[in-house]
Order: sequence, then structure tokens, then C-alpha cells
Amino acid sequence: MNLVLILGRLILAGVFALAAITKLADRDGSKKAVTDFGLPNSLAHPLSLLLPLVELVISFLVIFPRSGSWGGVGALALLAIFTVGICVNLARGRAPECHCFGQLHSAPIGWPTLVRNCLLGGCAGLVVWQGRNEHGVSVLQAINDLVYNHDVGGAFAAVVVALAFVAQGWLMFHLFRQHGRMLVRIDDLETTLKERGLLAVAAQAQSGLPTGSSAPSFGLPLLSGEMTSLERLLELGRPVLLIFSDPRCNPCNALLPDVARWEREEGSRLTIAIISRGTVEANRAKTINYGLKNVLLEQDREVSETYYAQGTPSAVLIFSDGSIGSSVVMGAQAIAQLVVHATGRTSHDAAAFDGRHGHHNHTPQSGLRIGQKAPSFRLLDLEEKSVELDTFKGRDTLLLFWNPNCGFCRSMLSDLKAWEQYRRKMAPQLLVVSTGTAESNRAMQLRSTVVLDQSFGVGSLFGVTGTPSAVLVNSEGLIGSTVSVGAVAVLSLAGAAEPLATYAQQ
Repeated sequence: MNLVLILGRLILAGVFALAAITKLADRDGSKKAVTDFGLPNSLAHPLSLLLPLVELVISFLVIFPRSGSWGGVGALALLAIFTVGICVNLARGRAPECHCFGQLHSAPIGWPTLVRNCLLGGCAGLVVWQGRNEHGVSVLQAINDLVYNHDVGGAFAAVVVALAFVAQGWLMFHLFRQHGRMLVRIDDLETTLKERGLLAVAAQAQSGLPTGSSAPSFGLPLLSGEMTSLERLLELGRPVLLIFSDPRCNPCNALLPDVARWEREEGSRLTIAIISRGTVEANRAKTINYGLKNVLLEQDREVSETYYAQGTPSAVLIFSDGSIGSSVVMGAQAIAQLVVHATGRTSHDAAAFDGRHGHHNHTPQSGLRIGQKAPSFRLLDLEEKSVELDTFKGRDTLLLFWNPNCGFCRSMLSDLKAWEQYRRKMAPQLLVVSTGTAESNRAMQLRSTVVLDQSFGVGSLFGVTGTPSAVLVNSEGLIGSTVSVGAVAVLSLAGAAEPLATYAQQ
């Protein structure tokens, strides 16, 4: 009996089974890993399912004597493919997350990854080499032979090895089960930090794809049902402005008249395409009055995520040669400035444009300055009682502009509730200015006051162009901050920058 061969089989079976299970538990992360390694987006979905299934088959094959050598061959082939992919990326100066064990453990590739693959390759080579002449015996049979031959020391060693692997598997499973949710939330927080540029290592995620790099291709249906693609949009030889929108986003809907005007006035110099979510009916109802030519529908933000567009309304410019022409910008004012830049207008035109309904003035939309008196307003809360901003004087107040149908708002709701529950005594009070129905807002179960602003008029007064966004009003009723956009920026403004990780653990 070859104890080393049994040990090699156990190691391969345990590693490949664990890798497969954790990948299947985090399909989204597996898809991202495929594209991060430089493979086409079209392969992300099938490989995120096929790869862990192959790993499961390999772990099954190597555990049995007669199929062990075939399992070893499969393991060697898979490890060789992984190693080549790692070497290619390292040679190009890239170090994507390996995502070998899903949310359980994922780290940037490097020399330790290659060493680990070589060690596993050695185990697989041993299984293949020994399996040429003899199949060996099963694990249980090996222990039985040791006991039958009175090889107490060998039997004890085999039992210890088997129990060690069982204990390791049990520990890994329960660790993943108990802490999986926490790891997912921490990963989401880190991703959001990168998207908002609050981590230095994530400058690319903050601003989108690098300027000058090739714009990712896509194919999406128009409202008519006809398919179109980035290549077709570029056929006219003009730059393409992609505007990421949502029919349930009020700032997006307020921007539509301007988009229609840009199409009329700048159509000979710029092609505009709206990338939207939702149903055909919902998007047609919002856009039918404007005669927009290119309204494309994505299913689940697949194009938005490819371009790192993390909010609505946002936009990115693509040059006529198919390369990225700008960072991703967010909000009506920033999109208007991008249009001005793309069409060669003067900077004065951009500064004068307020991003609403095509009107121009000489005060930028974000013109509220720190120390300026906050605009007063009166709105009804969820119980139809009148609420005024002036009644909140005497304590710092965080005005949170919200939309219960906004995916980014929903994704930060649990953290917002945690902030409400664990906030410090000196933290500002919260006043949520929201769109949507009273029922949809009541369903959020926030402790703070929620008032309804269906027209988003108060948001416009404060220079807000998207949700979630926030402005701090100090105890004297003066503007205490610039507009913060996005979950992490809002929580940081609330004084929760440090406790973010703490919330994730609670």
C-alpha cells in the first residue's frame, strides 16, 4: 500500500472539491474573474458554471482507484491552463484576483499562486505516474489492510491523515457558512469604495475604463426589438455618448428633454445612445414624447458594469475609433459638460448649462456653497404631516435624497439601517427626501423622518442630480458640505466612514 499515493489523492480531492463548491456559491465573482483574466465577456457565464463542474468531476475521479489516473490527468491539464493564464497576466503586469476559492479566499495572483499550482501539479503527477502500473486501493481498503497486517503505526498515521482532512473540510464548510454573508458585505463595501475612488488602488474603478483603451463591445435590443451594437453606433464615424439611465430614476427622466435637444442640435457631430433597464413598455412611456433614436435595453446592468457606470444618470464618451474617450461622469451637469467637450463647444457653454429641461442660466446647478443658507422647503411625511427643514435647526442634519426604486439606494439600505441603530451621539440627524409612494418608502422601515418629493424639486434646489446623494446642513441652517453621491460617500458624510467595516460585522 502506498500511503503517499493515498495522501496525494486526498489532497487533490479536497482542494478541487472545495474550489468547485465555493465557485458555485459565488457565480457573480466567478464571472468577474473570467473577464479579469482577459477572456471575452461571452465566456464568463458558461465558464463560471463549467469550471466548477469540471473540478467536481476531477475530485470524484481521483478518490477512486480505477479512475484515479484519469482524475490526475484532468487535474494536471486544468492546473496547466491556470498556470499559463497566470503567467500571461503576470507578464503583462496585471494581477487580477485568482478567485480560486470564491468568497472563502481570493487574492491577487503572484508567485505564491504559481508555487501552489506546482505543488498540486506534483500531487497530480504522482497519481498519474503510480496509476500507470497499478490502480492502488481505496482509502477505506488501505486502512483495512494496515489493520489486517497489524501495521498499527501505519494504520494510525492513515487514520490521522483521514481525520485531518475531514476536520479541515468541516472547518472550511462551517467557516464559509457562518461568515459568507459577512464576506459578501465586506466585498460589496470594498467594491463601492473603489467605485467612488476612496481607495487609492481603485482609481480605474472610480473613473471607469482607462482613456484610450478599447471600448468593450456589446449587443442590445432597441425598443423596436431590433438588435444593435457598439459597432453599428460607430459606423457613422462620430463619437458615441453612452448615457446610462433607468425609467424609475427621476433625475434620468428630467434629463430626457436635454438628451432629445442634444440629438437635434448635435446629431451631425455626436451619436447618443441611452442604455436603460426595465421593460420595453416602461421605457417607451418615458421616452415616446422625445423621439429618441437609440434607447437600448440591458437585462441586469451587464453593460453598465462593463463600463464601471455605478449610478444613474451617468455617461461615458467613446471616440469614433472605438476607444474610451472619457471617464464615467455622473449627474445631469457633468453629462452636459461632457456633451460640450465632445462637440467642441466652449467651457462657458458648459458652465452656463444647468442640466434641467434645456434651460440656461449663469449659476451652475451645484452652485450652493458651504456656509450659504440652506433653501427652505416644506413637504409631507409618510403620515401626511407637514415637515419643514427649519424645524430641524439646533442640530446638524443630513439631507438624504432617495428613490426606493433605485438599485443603488436599495443596496445601501441595510448599511443605512445599521447607521441608524449604532450611530454615535454626535452624528447628524437624518431627513430622507424621497420619491416614490408612501407604501414603498414605508416598506424600508427607516427610523428617521421620510418626506416625499415626487417632482425631485428639493433635490434640484440643493444641486442634486442623482440618488443616493446627501448634503449636510449644520445646526444654524447653513450648508455644511458639498453634494456627496453614492453609498460610501453618503455614509462617510454621516460620520460612518470609520464604522463601515464594523457595520458589516454586526
